[in-house]
Amino acid sequence: MAPPVPAKDATVLPPLETSGPVRPTPPARRRPSGRALAVAGAVLVLMAGGVATAVALTGGEKDREPPKGAGVSDTGASGETDEPQPVPEPEPAPADPGLVLAAPDVEAPGVEKVLAMAGRTGGVRVARLGDVDTVVVDGVERSAPEGGRLVAFRLARWACGSEKCRPWDQLGLKVSVDGVRQALPTAASRDTFVVAVPADAREVDLVMRADGLTQTLSLLDAKPGRGNIAVLARSGRLDRVGARFTMTERTSTPFSYDGVDRVSVPRVVTVSRAELIWFHDDARPSSPRKAFLKVRSSYTIPLGSYAGVENAFEAREMVFVAGDGTTYEARDLDESDGGVDAVFEVPAGLKGGRLVLGGGSYPVVSGSTQFTRTLTRKSITLTFG
Repeated sequence: MAPPVPAKDATVLPPLETSGPVRPTPPARRRPSGRALAVAGAVLVLMAGGVATAVALTGGEKDREPPKGAGVSDTGASGETDEPQPVPEPEPAPADPGLVLAAPDVEAPGVEKVLAMAGRTGGVRVARLGDVDTVVVDGVERSAPEGGRLVAFRLARWACGSEKCRPWDQLGLKVSVDGVRQALPTAASRDTFVVAVPADAREVDLVMRADGLTQTLSLLDAKPGRGNIAVLARSGRLDRVGARFTMTERTSTPFSYDGVDRVSVPRVVTVSRAELIWFHDDARPSSPRKAFLKVRSSYTIPLGSYAGVENAFEAREMVFVAGDGTTYEARDLDESDGGVDAVFEVPAGLKGGRLVLGGGSYPVVSGSTQFTRTLTRKSITLTFG
């Protein structure tokens, strides 16, 4: 058969030169995008020295940069960078054993009960007391002595045995550590102090010497000394009674009142106040655990020229009956003739009771006249906080 004849105007190409059989052109591959294409590769398990290491091969994307903050450890493995550790502050140096410091910025713990002591002219109260960890003095922090304690205490005013009392900073107070005394640091407007208690200390006391007495308050166990005046260390020593009433006095012999003979006269009585005291002129109770109960009372006889003249009850015309039923006889401290200054010696911790006026008869000698006087009975309740 004759070969085909090319069409008119067709271009005739020369034959291709090939060295072998002609293969079809492979299809073009799509170029990978910017998104991550994780192509699982082969997992090669390398066994070296008994340690298996799994290596994951990934492809299709450039290796990512390590995140900020990541680093390489000393062994070459990537990991977090070690942060610098803070340098611990040095411990405060211990205070010298037995040292007493003024510490106005220290807040000592409160006390649950009244802790005070007083004399005739001045008193002091420990308002706050307890241990603290450190104390800062002149910008330097101090800790307790080795094995010891830092005891902080705050002082305040307290009533004394008279109407005018000196403040505590005028009483010459001292701190005694096992018998070694030192004065409180003198500084204006400072009422808080710290004592550095040694490890072997057995007694640490606040000491007050006044009016011929030495009194102490323990800064370790908050107890008063044995010689302390107990009644002046308590509160609620005064009862403002303010009672006024009339009693009747009868005598076995008539007496003339402005020319009128009478065997019965009224007594207009005033009981203004009752107070627990320890100092009474030169007199003292028999023990620091006792007190004088002083009752301010008087009466007038509202007849003629006797009206308006105040008279005192005799000691035998009154008794005091405590809340527990104990009866206390009045004691006349006035040794002059005709004078009466009656008190009752009672326990310092007395809470109250009844003042009993009259209620009996007793013999009286007036010049050459002997007679019997009888007084009606009146009971007044007294209360001490």
